[in-house]
Amino acid sequence: VALEKATTITVTISGTINNQWISWDDFSIRAVDTQVKMSISDAKYSTFIAPFDVEIPEGVTASKITGVKGNVLTEETVEGTIPANTPVVLYSEAPVSQTFSGQSLATADAYTVGLLTGTYVDYQTTANTNTYALQNHDGKVAFYLVGESAQPWIRANHCYMVYEAAA
Repeated sequence: VALEKATTITVTISGTINNQWISWDDFSIRAVDTQVKMSISDAKYSTFIAPFDVEIPEGVTASKITGVKGNVLTEETVEGTIPANTPVVLYSEAPVSQTFSGQSLATADAYTVGLLTGTYVDYQTTANTNTYALQNHDGKVAFYLVGESAQPWIRANHCYMVYEAAA
């Protein structure tokens, strides 16, 4: 059985044949690795979340978005490893396309840390009105307010920003 997120599995083995107990030898449950892709285009920025710890590749900067001062985001740089279920903004001068594998520690479809919400559900999560999606408009990469007429789909292992104050 393939599982898409962390799930508790209970196995019960019981019964008798002719008043004899049944036993199984070599019974095992194996956790299957989950794969996630980190990609940063020539726009230099992307968002990312993984259900396991990910070592930050050389040349990539990862930051948690902790707040807003005026119209500038405040951030906390993540050093060395992005912790499981932590949504971040990535920056790299050069494009990045790297796949990571690990055992999922996710128990939910989405996680929020600071102002970022990361999702594990591919193209089933939209950035709702009054949230912000990272977009490239005419070469300017920023978090743009999502309007009522355009609610972009958020890909799995990516994030959107929730900021409720007038911006």
